Amino acid sequence: MNYGKLATGTLLGLGLVVLACGDSTTAAAPLTADQACADTDTALCAKLDACAQLVIQNQYGDAATCADRLKLTCVPSLATTGTSQTPTTLDACAKSIAAMSCTDLDANASTDACKIKPGKIANGGACGTDAQCQSTACVIDFTKGCGVCGARIASGGACGGAGQGPCDYGTKCLANVCKKAGIAGDKCTDNNDCAYELACKASACAQPDPAGTTCTPGLAPADTCDHVKGLFCQPKSKLCAAYKTATVGGTCGLDSTSGDFTVCIGSSYCKPGANPLLGICRAMVADGATCAPSEQCTPPALCLGGVCKITDPTSCK
Repeated sequence: MNYGKLATGTLLGLGLVVLACGDSTTAAAPLTADQACADTDTALCAKLDACAQLVIQNQYGDAATCADRLKLTCVPSLATTGTSQTPTTLDACAKSIAAMSCTDLDANASTDACKIKPGKIANGGACGTDAQCQSTACVIDFTKGCGVCGARIASGGACGGAGQGPCDYGTKCLANVCKKAGIAGDKCTDNNDCAYELACKASACAQPDPAGTTCTPGLAPADTCDHVKGLFCQPKSKLCAAYKTATVGGTCGLDSTSGDFTVCIGSSYCKPGANPLLGICRAMVADGATCAPSEQCTPPALCLGGVCKITDPTSCK
């Protein structure tokens, strides 16, 4: 059944009844910041969950929690000084996210509706969000939670250093240079040079190796197994195998005896022990709790002054 046509027909019918009766019409309620953020964050977290489920499980536990957490900074961001973002523009972005591919998401190739429009604050001015800046880039100091407006880095420009802005849309920071990710056949030095679904094999971007394929063990950027499907090159079997997962209290990291690599999930992180390759999954530090540099706050909170805090972008002045 075509529910879109059904809904349209129903609304037209109701409209005719209202006109025939001559009563006052009921205007649609204005879109609120709360609803626009809920829609956008739900769409974004669902896309992230589809493209990189282990990341969602590690950072948040699940997509619903991801959306709830991101909303904590999204709602106040719409009340920041000089912002170009509104509930309406944010809602348009939300509706476009589903059409994005995982490759686009990884390559910073945002949809037109999600690209930040220029705000009112000039470079050098205090900011908390990109949409406040004329340059569309707020360079955040993660030790403070606020930043200053700065330039986006064009393709070929240096990136990744302190005080440097984000790469322009369609490029990402690779080996400290903003550039496009390689497509099949492009030259590469490791997987980071290639598009999301590809691996660097024999110095060229190509399809990654599936489960059970013979592989050469190495660090993640050089591993040619299909990371999109949660695979890595098992150093003992030298075959592409799936990562194992553990929750809070479980052992994580690389087990040199078995060759298994275990990733923490359930909003937890791997805290190394005496053996730097192994650790224990620890729960991410809750909002308002004390934190240390070796600990991780629950995203998007930051460890500021020894306490995990959700930054209010309206306070960045």
